[in-house]
Amino acid sequence: VDGISVGEQRNVPHQVGGLPPIRTVAAGKLHTCAIDQGGQVYCWGSEGADLVITPGSVSGSIKFQHPKLGKPVHVPLGPAEARAMALSGSEACVAFDNEVACWKTFQAIPLGADSIAPLRVVRTPIPGVGSLAMAHGSVCAVAMGDLVCWTFGRTTTRIALRQSDRFKISRIAMGEQYACVLSESGDARCWKSLIGDFWSKPPTLEIRWPKKAKTRTLAVGDSPICTTDTTGKVDCLSLIHISEPTRPY
Repeated sequence: VDGISVGEQRNVPHQVGGLPPIRTVAAGKLHTCAIDQGGQVYCWGSEGADLVITPGSVSGSIKFQHPKLGKPVHVPLGPAEARAMALSGSEACVAFDNEVACWKTFQAIPLGADSIAPLRVVRTPIPGVGSLAMAHGSVCAVAMGDLVCWTFGRTTTRIALRQSDRFKISRIAMGEQYACVLSESGDARCWKSLIGDFWSKPPTLEIRWPKKAKTRTLAVGDSPICTTDTTGKVDCLSLIHISEPTRPY
């Protein structure tokens, strides 16, 4: 981040310098990554030892310890164009046309580096990924209407919905406690828990209430689940506000 001096605290938004025009961005615990308009990946953030958490609030505040903390670095993943990206904890994944590439972010970017060495990347063949999400070491991708999930670095599990169900998945979002999927027709469903291989069973909780319009986008945080609907309205809720489905899934 340009203009940061040693020991300085920044509590206001600031522009991240050193980046080409960006198409999308994703944030994790200590790192942030972005995909530029050409499909190349850039990441910046902490390697774990260059910042401290200071008292003063529930989560404290980040105190910068180096003038170049947060300098964006191009991630050498090859010439292919990235389609989607997700970060969680110390892991990151990027989807390309025919595969998903994942790596450990912890200590991947040395402090103040202008470039990084080739990463140890785990590549999983999955064509046509349109949405990607991560949480607790689990990775899920929506690929051509199917939901494909796996534990970081392990074999994928493809989830096939029952033929009698018209819920065709278009997007997935994951947080610390819940994971939710959105259908092409604007219906949203969630899993009650992310414990174990949660994806081995379909999500059974529907986000709906009387007069709710169809969901257009959704986001899942540590505990809240927020949706935007087709009228432009935003609603945020917790698990206790999600009703059980009235028909079998």
